[in-house]
This record gives sequence, structure tokens and C-alpha cells, in this order.
Amino acid sequence: MNAGEKRLRPRSLPASEAEEIEIQRNDATVPATAAASYSGQSHPTPYGALPGEWEKLGALGLIDDLLPVVSDPTAVPAPESTIKQPGKLPSTYRRDGHMVGFAKWTEHHTTPRDVAKWSKDDRLGICLNTRLVRAIDVDVEDLDEAIDIEIDIAKFLGVALPIRRRSNSSKFLVLFKMPGDFTKRRFKTAGGVIEFLAGRQQAVVCGTHPSGVRYEFDGGLPDHIPQLSDQQFEDLWALLNAKFGTEASVEARKGIAPVKPRSMDDVNDPLVDYLEARGLVLDYHRSGRLDITCPFADDHTTDTGDTATSYYPAGVGGFDRGHYKCLHAHCMNRTDGEFKDAIGWSIEGFEELPEPTPEEADEQAEIMRRNNLQAERMAQKAIDKAKFTEGRDALENARREHQRRENEQIGEGEHKIPTAEVISLETALHRYVFLSDGSRVADIFNPHYDMALSDWKSTYAASKEIFPQPDKVLAGGRKEKVADKEIPVARLWVESPRRQTAVCRTFKAGGPLILLDPEGRPAVNSWRPYSRSIAVPDPVAAGVNLFIDHIRFLFGLDADRFLDWLAHIEQSPGILPHTAWLHIAKNFGMGRNWLASVLARVWAGSVAPNLDLVEMFDKGFNGRLSRKVIAIVDEIREGGRDTQWAHAEKLKSIITEESRLINPKYGRQSVEYNACRWLMFSQHLSAIPMEKGDRRIEVVVTEGQPKTPAYYSTLYAALNNPLFIAAVAKFLGERDISTFNPGAHATNNEAKQQATKASQTPMAAQCEALVKYWPSDLITAADLYSVLEQRHAVDDTKRCLTSAHRKTLEQYGIVALGKPIKVDANPVRLSIVRNKAKWQGADNDLLREELRKAESENDALDVLETRIAEQEEDAHR
Repeated sequence: MNAGEKRLRPRSLPASEAEEIEIQRNDATVPATAAASYSGQSHPTPYGALPGEWEKLGALGLIDDLLPVVSDPTAVPAPESTIKQPGKLPSTYRRDGHMVGFAKWTEHHTTPRDVAKWSKDDRLGICLNTRLVRAIDVDVEDLDEAIDIEIDIAKFLGVALPIRRRSNSSKFLVLFKMPGDFTKRRFKTAGGVIEFLAGRQQAVVCGTHPSGVRYEFDGGLPDHIPQLSDQQFEDLWALLNAKFGTEASVEARKGIAPVKPRSMDDVNDPLVDYLEARGLVLDYHRSGRLDITCPFADDHTTDTGDTATSYYPAGVGGFDRGHYKCLHAHCMNRTDGEFKDAIGWSIEGFEELPEPTPEEADEQAEIMRRNNLQAERMAQKAIDKAKFTEGRDALENARREHQRRENEQIGEGEHKIPTAEVISLETALHRYVFLSDGSRVADIFNPHYDMALSDWKSTYAASKEIFPQPDKVLAGGRKEKVADKEIPVARLWVESPRRQTAVCRTFKAGGPLILLDPEGRPAVNSWRPYSRSIAVPDPVAAGVNLFIDHIRFLFGLDADRFLDWLAHIEQSPGILPHTAWLHIAKNFGMGRNWLASVLARVWAGSVAPNLDLVEMFDKGFNGRLSRKVIAIVDEIREGGRDTQWAHAEKLKSIITEESRLINPKYGRQSVEYNACRWLMFSQHLSAIPMEKGDRRIEVVVTEGQPKTPAYYSTLYAALNNPLFIAAVAKFLGERDISTFNPGAHATNNEAKQQATKASQTPMAAQCEALVKYWPSDLITAADLYSVLEQRHAVDDTKRCLTSAHRKTLEQYGIVALGKPIKVDANPVRLSIVRNKAKWQGADNDLLREELRKAESENDALDVLETRIAEQEEDAHR
């Protein structure tokens, strides 16, 4: 599939729910579910890490954070161990074979020696301490919601993050690097929980889940883990919480650090007696910690044993106040106050608070108003930002809405002059990109166009942000209102550290909005996806057969190959085929201009119609090729003349070059990725110069007669019907081109051979005759010049081969010998006509003997013409 890989729904689902989905993002896709579990070995699949996985993760610079986890579901926990289940937490084996937890794993720093030891035990999987590499754990069992979350993460970031999943679950986890001090976060969704794993957390990355299936990464273990900035993560987390959260995101506190070792002797907490009296204490530890029944147990989704919830009494180890801790995700942000409320401790002995005074009520109302206003501003920022960060589709929708409003203004006519567009700072930060090359500003709604910074500031001078100012305190405590401050959005945008910045503009069909240009500079991509907003329920009813039938009329037996070539532009605009098309019609009025008009509308803005190829080559200005996926040359006749080769080389390179310097007559130069195909029309077989064995040009010759005027009236009547153009686009977009090979060479059919022969220059014809009929394998420079120029006796001083001569000679394998030899006591330069290997380095006597085969009283041109006549006469006998 051209657009990218496909991801299958989990294999355990019913077939009716296992349809394939496709996820596209800027220049990237969400990859396919990882390949089947480790197989093909002579021994059973291990429960732990597979061979090479420890080493590969270590090669990513993660040795310090790797930890073992017992993955064998048959493992037996040590009787005193708090870990009751393998495959979830850092753990290892004791010498007696029992599974035990990995002590103080949050502070452990792994060494290569540790890895070497653990990797020998194939019962051990791999945990990753998330103190550098972070994780977003999507613990969502609703398949559709999980897919939506995965799509939104991919679209928002525009980079492929490593994804770990299980084949029997919709849950998944993504990894990314983010240095800094972070703690765990979480929020509930309709179908589960999304958690951010950071400091003092871990994630299992290799091994077997307790359900019996292996953890897998899409595409295998990652070769690279992308790094996100703090702002990227915060924006992503806010987006996910806003779109999927059923509650606000909560963040784990840093915790209360004990100042000395804990001891039961330190206990000084009346709450202990209260817990005992109500039967909530399950176990006592010598350290002073109590294992208790969690008062929020009804919210727990799993049972992790008696040690999951603890209470640290006041006085133990220096805690001034008692501290509650529960390992369950639903309780990670519970406060000590909430715990005391839940067990009924807080309300005993306290009076109910009185109703607030009017002054207190007014103060609380003002606080609420300010909070609501701030929330509205944050929500609007999120909405504005979503327009620009939810992938190409959302961006195109926003751009089209902007264009629609602009068209409405223009549509009012001369009596309504458009007023200045007013934008917010948030819109400016996401819509505009500063280009450091020339201090210009690019608009991602119109990426093909940029403005000088000074012009952009003037355009948006009416856009300002209002900043409320604090009241001025006067003598006696009185306050005076201060007017709000207005600051131009242009100034705030220029000075903002969040301003998007690139170096220049480029073009890459199908590529992301921001990328590196062919010279490695950060650039804004001026590619604009084709607009396909018109629905076409029935392409046949919309007239698509007019287009198909006319292609078959013009291209005959080659019509299907040409249609595949056109469909490839629609389906894979960024992949450049190695061939161009030359259509030669012996008669006028065949309807080729209509075909060009259709293509110009199907790919509006991406077509260079009516291109004067010769003028472009002569003057060097190629601005019309910028941002184009096809160029159409109406009439060309460059073949059959000796000056053709200056353009022939340019034509060959322009068809297949990977990148192109765009040199407009007016404006700044840029470097673009070449995606431009070529369609050339001519009335002449000698349309363009083609060498024998040319691999770039597909040739079609038609000698058909034009159709009736009524036929062409029907064609042109359809031309301005948007539904017809949309039907052609749909036909090309849905055409099966699975057998089309963009790297294939042009077909050397009869039409191609006729055009090659007709485009041959007089000089090339002489070279061909020389190779076929010259009586010797060698020729002198003077005789060679006479043959090429078809001139008889010429003054020796004028017999000088030019670059045009040498280019044609090279095509036919005629090369200079490289050293002069003496013939009749005079130095003579020779060229080898045939059998190059035989004569290079040959003895001078042999060379002179071979040269004598062409001796004659006549000049070289007469000798050649005589030989040709003799050969043709023999052929007719």
C-alpha cells in the first residue's frame, strides 16, 4: 500500500472487528503490529529477553537504566517476598530458585557486568527505569478508544515513537526521551487510564506478560528513541487529557523524605490505635510501617496483595505527621487528608464551619471568576493550537476555512475592500514561520508564498494583545485603575521563544510541513495536498468515461500504461518515475490541449502547462517548475539538428534529477526535491533529440484523424464541471497501479525507434555511416573532420574538432588514439573507428598498415560515399 504500512487490530478479536486501519501523519505512519513472537529456534521460546535484546538496548545508551524482571509465569515467589506475581516489577532469582524483588531498584545504576550476568538467564525479561526514557502507558481496554489515542499521539508529534504492545490486548505504551525532573501522572478515560511514567517508575520492555504472551515493539526493538521537549510533552498531555480524559490529570507529589532510619520505637501516633480499633491493620513491620486495608479498595482494578497499602505512623523515622501510601494507580495522588476523611478520623471532634461572611463570599466569587477566565483562555489556546498540530488533514481544513472567508470577502466585489485580518498571538505562533534566510515570514496556510518581515509586520499591525495592568496604589491605600496595555502581535511573535523558525522554503511532494531541504537546511515545505473535498458517488455518471475514452483515442495500445503513469502522480506524488512521455500526432485538432486543461484542473496549482522548454533552457529561468508535479510542453521540435545536444543533456537531467535549484526571474532562489513529470506534445517525429538506447522517453505516435466537432463540444462542456474533474481525480486515485514500476526504463517500441531515427542529426548520420562503411578501423583527424562536416577539400588550419563533434563521436564509440604517429614523415593524429581494445597500445607499424586500407586518390568524403553506394548496390543484388 503506497500511503504506508497497516496496523491490524489485536489478533484475539473477532474477525468482524479485525478490519485494517491506516494512520497517516505529515511525512510518516503508525507502523504495523510487531511480527510474530520469537520463533525458528531449535529450543522452546524463552519467557525472558530474546537473544541480543539486552545488547541492543544497551547500544542505545540505556545500560544504566536496565533492570531484570522475572518473566517465567511458573516462578515461585519467596515466602517473605512482597512480590506475588512475575512479569510486572523488577525482580530476580535467589540461589534457592525463589523469585524476589529487586531491592532499591529506583536508586540502582546498572553496569555492563550486571547486563552480562542477567542476559545469560533466559527467564529474565527487561525492565526500563524511566528516569531518562519516559513512557506514556495507555491502559485502555476499549479498542476504538485505544486506536484513537494512538492516532492522536502520532499526528500531534509527527515523529514515530517506539510502541510496545501485546497481541491479546488493546493496551500499549510509547517511549521517548525527556531529561528533567518529572513525577508520575495519570487521568481516567472512558475505557481505562492513561499514565505518564517518569521518576521512580519503570516499564517492562522485553519478556512475557503474566497472561502468557510476549511484549512486542512495532517493527522490533527500536534503533532510536526520539527526544521530546518539555513543551512538546506538556502540550501532548494537555491534548490527550482534553480529548479523552473523564477527569483532570493528577500528578504524584515528590513525597516526604524521612530524615533518619525508621523504627517501631519512634511511634508516636494516636491514629495507630484508631486503625487497630477498626480492624484496618493487616500486618506490622519492625521498621514501624503498617500494612493496612485501603479505604479506597472499591476503586482498585487489581489485587496486588496485603502490602499494597501502608501507613507510616507519626514519629517513625522522623516523620512529623503520619503518612499514607497506596501502590494502586487509582490512589497514587490521594492525600493524607483524603485518607483520614475516608476512615472517618478527620471529622471526629470537629465543628462544622460557619457560613462565609459577605466579604468572604465576594472574595471567593472573584477568585472563581479569575480562574474561569484563565480556563477559558487556556481552552481557546488549545483549540487554536489543535488547528495546527493535529496533522495535515486538520491543517488543510483550517486552511480551506481561511480561504473560504477570504473568497467571501473578494466575492463582495469592488464595493467592499477587504479589511485587515486580525490574528491572535497563539494563531501567529502556529501559523507563521520565520525564515532566517532573508528575514522573511512563511504562512503555512499558503506555504508557497512568503513575505519580508517588515511587510508582514505592516500587514498585521492591527492585531494586538491586551494585557490587564494592576491597580496603582495611591496614598492612603486608595487604588486607581490603570488602562490595559496593548502590544502588537507582530512584536510579541518576533520576540517569543515559541516562534517557529526555519532557514528557507523548499518543496517535497507528499512530505511534512517542516523538513530539511536537499542541502540539509531546516525548511518550510511548500507542498499543498490535492483538494479532494468534492464527493463523487458515481464517477461514471459524472462523465469520467469521457476522459478515459479520449486517452484511449490519443494513446491507443499505450493508453493503459499512460493512465498508470498519471494515476501514480495522484497516488504517490513524491516518488518520481524515470520516464517522460512524448506524444506525436501527425494531424492537428486531436484534443491534446483539452487533456492538458483537464490535468491542470485535477492538480490545480501543481501543473506547469504551456511550458516553453527551449526558452527555459536558453534563458535559465525555471521558476515555473517550482512546486510542480507535471509540466506540459505544447509543441516541441528540438531533434534533427546539430545544435540539439546542448539541450539534450539538459533534458535528460531535468527528467530524473533528485533535486533542483529553482531560479525564478524575480524572487529568491530555493532548492527543491524534484517531483515534476514531463508530458510533451509535437507534430514531428524529430521532436526531441534521442540517442539509441534512450531509457527516459516513452513515445506514442498517432496518425488518427480528428473526431467530429460535436465530440469536442462535449469534451469542452465537461471541462468546467467541478464534478467531472473530481471524478477524474477519483478514478486516478483508485486505479490499481500495483504493477506500475516507477524505476522502469522506457519501452523501445516501433514509435520510439521511428522518433530516434528521425531526430538523428546530419553529423550523427555521418558517424553511423563511418562506423558501418569506413574501410579501415582508423581515420586521420583531417579525414574525420571532412566526413563529419560533409565537406571536401578544406584548409588544414580549419580542420579542428569542436565539443559538438566530440559529443557525437562519443555516442558512436569513435575515440581519439591519444598519440600522433608519423605517416610519410609527417605527424598525424588518428581516431579509432572500431575495435578500440585492439588498437589502443598497438605498434606504430601496425597502425600505419591498418590506415593504408583507407588510402585513395579521392578525399575521405568521396571514399565514404563510394563505400556506401557499393554496399547498397550489393544489398539489392
